[in-house]
Amino acid sequence: MNRRAFSIGSVLLTAAALASPAAQAQTGADFYKGKTVNYIVATAPGGGYDTYARMITEYMQKYLSGSTFVVKNVPGAGHIVGANTIYA
Repeated sequence: MNRRAFSIGSVLLTAAALASPAAQAQTGADFYKGKTVNYIVATAPGGGYDTYARMITEYMQKYLSGSTFVVKNVPGAGHIVGANTIYA
C-alpha cells in the first residue's frame, strides 16, 4: 500500500512539474542570447585541437545568433592547466 501511494504521488508530482510554465524548455538560441562563451583549448594556438575549436565556435556562433564564442588557449603541464581552468 505504501509503495503504491509513493508511485502515485511521484506520477502526480511529475505531471504538475511538466504542466507548469516554468518547466517549458528554452531553445538554444534563447539560452545563449547575449552571453559570451569561453571555449577552453588546453593546447597552444595553431595545432589541430585549436583548429577544431575555431571551426566549432564559428558554427556555434552562426546558429546561436546573439551569442559570442571565444577560443581561449591554455597550454601547459600536459593539459592539466587547461583542465584546471575548465574546473574552476
